[in-house]
Amino acid sequence: MQTSAQLIRRAGADGSLATDRTISESVRKWASERGDGLAFVGPDSTLTWRQLDLAADECAAWLAAAGVGIGDNVVWLGRNSPDFAIVYLATRRLRAALVGGNWRLTDGELAATLARVPSVIVVADHHEGGRQLDHDQVVVLDAGRSRPWDGHRADDVELHDRPGDDDEVALFWFTSGSTGVPKAVGLSADRIELAVALRSGYRLSTASRLLIVPPVFHAAGSIWTHYVMSRGATGYFIADATPSGIVSSLVDDRITHFLAVPTLLQVLVEALRGKPAQLSLQHIGYGSAPISPALLRDAIDVLGCRFSGVYGLSELGGVASYLAPDDHDPDGPHADRLRSVGTPIAGATMATRRPDGSDCDTDEPGELWVSAPTMMLGYWDDGQRIGPARRTDDWLATGDRARIDADGYVYIEGRMDDMIITGGENVQPAEVEAVLESHPGVEECAVYGVPDEHWGQRVVAAVVVGLGAAHLDDTEVIAYCRDRLAHYKCPTRIVVVAEIPRTATGKIQRGRLQKASSGTPGHTS
Repeated sequence: MQTSAQLIRRAGADGSLATDRTISESVRKWASERGDGLAFVGPDSTLTWRQLDLAADECAAWLAAAGVGIGDNVVWLGRNSPDFAIVYLATRRLRAALVGGNWRLTDGELAATLARVPSVIVVADHHEGGRQLDHDQVVVLDAGRSRPWDGHRADDVELHDRPGDDDEVALFWFTSGSTGVPKAVGLSADRIELAVALRSGYRLSTASRLLIVPPVFHAAGSIWTHYVMSRGATGYFIADATPSGIVSSLVDDRITHFLAVPTLLQVLVEALRGKPAQLSLQHIGYGSAPISPALLRDAIDVLGCRFSGVYGLSELGGVASYLAPDDHDPDGPHADRLRSVGTPIAGATMATRRPDGSDCDTDEPGELWVSAPTMMLGYWDDGQRIGPARRTDDWLATGDRARIDADGYVYIEGRMDDMIITGGENVQPAEVEAVLESHPGVEECAVYGVPDEHWGQRVVAAVVVGLGAAHLDDTEVIAYCRDRLAHYKCPTRIVVVAEIPRTATGKIQRGRLQKASSGTPGHTS
């Protein structure tokens, strides 16, 4: 019998490279060839290619004057906007690194995150002006179009269009760690360029219009911004990322490419069903959860475009596998492949392994391991690179439980650990439990995920009421959490129990709680 490693296909939908130019070189090319063409459109501003190229040089000069040089870190703390593209491109031309600051976090969570990669300066948009950040240099962009880098000359600043070596960090993304404290993932410039150059099957061109909804501090939003700059397309950032706002942008901006999660697709289909709309959509990519045959039928009928599924990891520079458009036939002979995340992209290899490290057989569940040329340099803490946990040679353990079929398609069956994935966001129970147990009315608790058709999973907390508390107000407890955690981490339901089920060794039996939770009364927010 063949093992999963022997069966898996190395080539994705398209194994060729898009270009050998770096992002900075591509922007200079488009500035020369498409100077007045639109590069980015935002809620409050637009940038032509010529303006983007010039602003990036000016921003680089400004950052250099602030003390940023080769190997230094610059934090972007803001919403999706053309300013992000300017600041990122400026850091590349200084051979510095951009740190994606998660504005959804509380001040305390954000401070703990950013401490992992000390920075020279924090560039925040006007939405984040009220933050209490313990940092020497925090520059808040005003709500108008005046920018602190305007007019700065780059004549006396050494600018770079190519990285120095493969060990030079270009981007820091964050991913949840086993303790709930986000881990800093350091990605080299060369590997990010390669991740962008590997064709995704989206058929992007200078005529493409990309709607970028995922936050740019995440891999998805960042990579799609890179796609714009690499392919000479036009990227659209919107202030109103609600379903109605997205529908308006799809129609008014004649969007051709869009990245979503299935829950959002469902909402868009319902919003547009029976309403004639002049859509220009060519391709929609989706991730975080499989798409059902019923939803796919509706989406094809209403949206009228190609679809592809992606499975990505920050540690691998973004996308690791790809479910091609040809596999999106809800009534075809391989409709069951819609439950998969496809096959690896070009250059990547996937395998499932048993706890002893041996390869699983075909269709045998095990932990998913991935190898790819876009692998991260490692994790960072306190400004220093630390050995990447769960990595052996060029392989990374994903923590996902999966199986690989005889045709090399990968099916994700959940997490090997207790992580909850809700709406594409990772939630570690231990972090939420620590907050809940600081509540005066909570004696002990256990946080777990339950299936949800829209979000993949919902966060639920089983709570033992403290001896001194006669009653526990569910709504108040949830609000208590929301004051201390990002909202996606907070329980949507509180279940009061007499005791937390545990094993003989004291470990929480989350499976028992998940099973009992289906039909247990509790508050839902």
